Amino acid sequence: PMLEERFETRLPTDSKEAEKHVLIFCFGPSVSTLLEELEAAGVPTVVIEEDEALARRLIETKHNVVYGKLDEGVFEHVGLSRARSLIVNSSDDQNAAAIIAARQLGYKGDILALVEDPLHYHPMLLAGATSAYTPRYILGAALASRASRKVSPTISGLQHLGNKLQISEARI
Repeated sequence: PMLEERFETRLPTDSKEAEKHVLIFCFGPSVSTLLEELEAAGVPTVVIEEDEALARRLIETKHNVVYGKLDEGVFEHVGLSRARSLIVNSSDDQNAAAIIAARQLGYKGDILALVEDPLHYHPMLLAGATSAYTPRYILGAALASRASRKVSPTISGLQHLGNKLQISEARI
């Protein structure tokens, strides 16, 4: 372990040269596709990661990563004032703390929050987020609407009574 620590590459702790970039606070499945889309579109991105092992894996996949903790002032080392937008993707309490920290540092740009619990939607906006999204619940609702159409027809029991009158029952 001692030799491994000695010879393993050091993780970057700043990205001060970044300009007009999108900052992503904490990598996860919710932002993995977004990160690929932004990089394909030529939009520079910087991922701020607090987990050392995950930061190493992201660097191995050629992502621009800064390793640091929110309570150690990582926003001061990633060119926050020059960022195009900030996306927070951690736990809801960490997201709120990141939003407040960014606003206290004078960040005026867009902050997008990915919220785990829909009840935390409005508190994220009160903390200073420009927009908040609940990706798990949006995905669940979309899957449920598609599945319900496949399982049963939209309206069953439709009966025609002449040319202009219909009676139908819908299970609610």
